[in-house]
Amino acid sequence: MMNAGSLIADDPTFFIDKSRFGDMKLSASELTSFFGTVARTARELADYLPTQGERPFADTTVFQSWPVIRAADGERYYCCDVASLMDKTGRGLYWTLFAAASKSTKGKLGGTYGRAFESYLHHCVRRAGFDPGAYVDSPTFADGAEVCDGMFTDGSSLILCEYKSSVLRADAKVSGRLDLLEPDIRRKFVTGDEDGRKGIAQLSLSIKRLLQGEPVAGMPKRKWSIVQPVMVCLENAMLWPGMSGYLNGQFDRASLRELSRIKIAPLTLIDIEHFEDLLGDMKHFGFGALLDDYYRAHMRSTGGGHDQLVAFRRKNIPFLDDKPEPSDGKEAAFRKFFADLGARLFEDADSSGWRGPSGS
Repeated sequence: MMNAGSLIADDPTFFIDKSRFGDMKLSASELTSFFGTVARTARELADYLPTQGERPFADTTVFQSWPVIRAADGERYYCCDVASLMDKTGRGLYWTLFAAASKSTKGKLGGTYGRAFESYLHHCVRRAGFDPGAYVDSPTFADGAEVCDGMFTDGSSLILCEYKSSVLRADAKVSGRLDLLEPDIRRKFVTGDEDGRKGIAQLSLSIKRLLQGEPVAGMPKRKWSIVQPVMVCLENAMLWPGMSGYLNGQFDRASLRELSRIKIAPLTLIDIEHFEDLLGDMKHFGFGALLDDYYRAHMRSTGGGHDQLVAFRRKNIPFLDDKPEPSDGKEAAFRKFFADLGARLFEDADSSGWRGPSGS
C-alpha cells in the first residue's frame, strides 16, 4: 500500500497501531510494554538528546535504543531503523538489559553476558556434531588456569579460540578520535582490565605455556605442527579494515616462535554470524584446513604483523568454491516465521516469498 510519496505525505499506511497485532498471543499490557521499550515520540527524542552532552554527529545510538517512533496522538508507530529494531534481539539485548538493571546489577552484567555468549557458542559447536576430542570447551591447564574459551583439534593443527562479547563504546567508534578508540580496543581485546587478561594477552600466555609443554585437560596427545589463534567477535567493528593488522601488531609471534619449532599462525578475526555459518564446513573439511586456505588467499604481511584483506566467510575461502553448502535449518525456520507472521498480521497469501530485509 505504500509508495515513494508515503515518505513525504501523511499516508496512514505508513503507521502501524497495536490493533495490527490482535491475532498474536500477546496481551495489551505486553504490547504496551514492548512499544514502551523500543519507541519514543519525536518530542521525547528531541528533549533527550541535549541531556547527553557533546556527542559525535555520526552517533546514532539514540535510534539503536529507540528505533520506533510513536505518533504523539496515540499508539500509532513507525520504524525509522529496521536494522536496529532487529538488533534488539541480538547485540542490542545487552543494552536493553543494562538500561533496566539496578546500579549493583550493572557491574555484574558484563561478565554474565560474556559467560552466556561463551555458553551459546559451545552449544552451537556441539550441535554441529564435531567428533569427541575435536573440540574442548573452556580447556584448562593442570593448575586450573583457563587456556582459552574453545579449542579445536584438526589433524596436526591446534586452534585456540577466544569468544569476545565485548563491544566498543559508541563515542569511540564514531568520533574519529584515535585517542578514544585505541584505549577501548586495548582494554577489551588486547590486554584486559582489573578482571584479568583478555584477548591477545590471554592467547599469548596460553600459547607460551603450551609450547613449554604444560598439559591441557582433554587435549589429544599428538604432535602439533601449527597453533592457529582465532578471536570470534560479537562487535562488528572488529572487521573494519586495519583492525586485524592492529591486533596482529600486538600479538608477539616472534617471541613465541623462539620457544618451539611449532609454527604460530597470525591471529584471525571472525564475526559470530560467519563462525556459526561455517561450523558445518569446519566439521566436514577441518577448521585448520579452512584457515590455511584463507591465509594463503587473504592474509597479507604488514610492518607489524599480518592483516586480513577480507572477512573470514564462506565466499572468501577458495577451497569451498566447489563444495555444496550445508543445509541451514536456521534460515528455513526464519523464512517460516516471517511467512506465518505475514499471514497473521496482514493476511498475505504470498508471504512465503518474503526473503528477509536484505532481499537474500
